[in-house]
Amino acid sequence: MMFADNFQNDPLLVDEGAPPGSSDTESRTIEGEVQIDLSNYISSYHGYVYYQRLFFIAQRCPALRVAAICLAHDYIKKSTLDITAYNRVFLLLAEQQGGPAVSTSAGSGESPDEPHEESAMRGAVNSAGGQLPDAVLLPGAGEVMSSTPSLSEAAKTTLMSVMSGKNDAKLVYDAQWEESTRRKGTILLDQLDTELKNYKANSIKESIRRGSDDLGDLYLKLGQLNNARKCYARSRDYCTSQQQEITMCLNVIKVAIFQRAWSQVSAHVTRAQALSELREAAVNSTTIPAQQRLRTGLLSRSSAAGVTRPTATNGPGSSRTANGGSSRPGSGITSESIGSRPLSRQLSDGGSGMVAGGQSYRDAMASARTQLAIAAGLVELAARNFRGAALSFLQVNPDHCESPTSSIVTQSDLAYFVTLCSLATFDRTELASQVLSSPNVRLLLEAEPACRDMLQAFHQADYAACLGRLNKLRDTLRLDLFLADHVAVLCREIRSRALCQYFSPYSSADLNRMAKAFDTTVADLENELAVLIQEGNIKARIDSHKQLLRVLNVDQRCLTFARAMRLVDEYKKRTQAMVLRMSLARQRLSCQTGHEDADAAMSYMVQHRLPHHVNEQP
Repeated sequence: MMFADNFQNDPLLVDEGAPPGSSDTESRTIEGEVQIDLSNYISSYHGYVYYQRLFFIAQRCPALRVAAICLAHDYIKKSTLDITAYNRVFLLLAEQQGGPAVSTSAGSGESPDEPHEESAMRGAVNSAGGQLPDAVLLPGAGEVMSSTPSLSEAAKTTLMSVMSGKNDAKLVYDAQWEESTRRKGTILLDQLDTELKNYKANSIKESIRRGSDDLGDLYLKLGQLNNARKCYARSRDYCTSQQQEITMCLNVIKVAIFQRAWSQVSAHVTRAQALSELREAAVNSTTIPAQQRLRTGLLSRSSAAGVTRPTATNGPGSSRTANGGSSRPGSGITSESIGSRPLSRQLSDGGSGMVAGGQSYRDAMASARTQLAIAAGLVELAARNFRGAALSFLQVNPDHCESPTSSIVTQSDLAYFVTLCSLATFDRTELASQVLSSPNVRLLLEAEPACRDMLQAFHQADYAACLGRLNKLRDTLRLDLFLADHVAVLCREIRSRALCQYFSPYSSADLNRMAKAFDTTVADLENELAVLIQEGNIKARIDSHKQLLRVLNVDQRCLTFARAMRLVDEYKKRTQAMVLRMSLARQRLSCQTGHEDADAAMSYMVQHRLPHHVNEQP
């Protein structure tokens, strides 16, 4: 491909470090059609991840490339200030238009210089930072970096042709939008930067913290992830409560996930979880005594005045809302208004509304814990610790996973994560108790009935149905930004676990019936079983002549007898050694022995209740 290497530096597409054994033989490119409604699929996301997922799909699936690029183009112009992403749209179109011609001519051998042209274009694009060749405009930085990369005439012609609208998507490069967006980004950056400097001059910590967050939000909208993460992290110095530190951690985690900086994600998840636990402990220790004191004071005042507490109506000095929230006259603050605030603002409000708005605070903390569980699961998934990922995703509360986590993953994504990771690592007992019986998982699976069917089929030993549904979803799963590189490994682990569970209750199994149950041939099944036997997952032997899989015959009685005889011999040898030592001590003979041997002998005597009252002479 003409611009394939340009994306090797994309922070969203490259992990910090590949886990051991992460090489897959499965091709990254999805050949053929994929049964998916792309516009409906991508509508569940918003923000930076919206168009980055579309770029990912355009790279992985040629059949969906044009549709994905068109959706990304429209969203970028309508909802973002990311000029870099806008330029990338036309790089992808140029790659699609130039790639087939290059590969055809190179494959036919008619133009031996064509691969060199492709290499020159790739190097020029990389040297330009992935931008278009005329002028590289850094969004929001207020600087214009002009570059004239050494592209061949053919490459320049291809790019100019694509920019003028001669491409499959019929998109024309809008230079006017690019210029106005650049100016708008520069103005907004200068404005926020000036406000932040004024806040720092006045030493207003809360204003500095919020100004840093606003600046980080703008950088994220501009697509400048490094600057966004720096601004979010810088607000830590101006946090005055644990809630504000949790908000800072969540912001940094979000950007670090976009960058695939998993070490940063893990560190901030750990910190936020510790802060959340401390905050919960503090709330639990202070809320109950405060409520008791309040109740005692009200009762004492009522009894002193001889007035009983109203039950059906409220006093004239306060009003009761429909859902039980209260408000003070003239304050304009209700529990509903607190609950409608964004999560970051609710967490930053400190202890206000702890009694009247306590439910809203608990909802905000539950939403934060859900985001932390999702982030922890993504870290484990990137490291291919699928069991740890499943346990983390199982902690997600479906009532709090739609917003604001839809900027990263959706409820449908979580259903696939939980299903695949649990099928690959859980046994049937764990699958029933932790997944199928969990009310939270049932709510997650409502978004994807196919996941529920796979889990139930696997638990009911209907492996053919489970694996068949999994194969149908395989290409769709490979379009997911976080799951794509693990689909092959997960499918292999699920199939291996199914084979092991199928054979576990039998002493012998007919390979023909087993092949029918797994919808495969006997020859392929024998190869799979041979690998499992070599890895020690199945204790059996294959009888190819009779086409049987037999349990490895082991005489447990003989094994027990042999183990007992070994223990007898060891016991006899140790006893003789201790008797000899005691005889030497009785005769007052010196015995040169290290402390380790003496301690081992004494512990053995104590363990086996042997007499150890002999006075040993040094």
